[in-house]
Amino acid sequence: MTVGVVIGRSPRRGFLRTAVGGFSMPPIVGWIWDILQACSQAADAAHYYEQLRPLSDEALADRGLTREDIPRAVLRKLSDGI
Repeated sequence: MTVGVVIGRSPRRGFLRTAVGGFSMPPIVGWIWDILQACSQAADAAHYYEQLRPLSDEALADRGLTREDIPRAVLRKLSDGI
C-alpha cells in the first residue's frame, strides 16, 4: 500500500483536494473562504453606499453622479472587486 501526498484538482469532482496520508481536506474550507470574501466585498459596497447617500446633489455632481446613479455606482464598485 502506497501512501503519498496529492495536491491538485480532482478529475471527478472539479474542486481542489489535498490528501495527506490518505486523508483529504473537505472542499468546505474553500467554500468558507469564498463566502468570507463575498461578505467582505458586500460590506465594502454597503459602506460606500452609506458614504454617498447623505451627500447633497451638488456634492454628488462633483463626483459625476446623480442621486439615481448611486446604486449603479455601488454595484460598479462591488463588481470591480470580483
